[in-house]
Amino acid sequence: MVAFIDENRSLTTPFDIVMEGQTPGENREQAAAIVRPFSEAGATWWIEAMWSEPDLDSVRTRIRQGPPSF
Repeated sequence: MVAFIDENRSLTTPFDIVMEGQTPGENREQAAAIVRPFSEAGATWWIEAMWSEPDLDSVRTRIRQGPPSF
């Protein structure tokens, strides 16, 4: 995606690349291992996507756990 944008985009303004997926909030190392390759490839945002209709308590718990970091 980054290569395509670099080759085809004429604007010089900043451009974000957003990826989404699910990371285990209780395991920071595993979460970082999931997100790191996307960051290294040029992604600038990660959206935690919980597509399996989680209950509200699960969503609150994941939010409290914070974003993946490395």
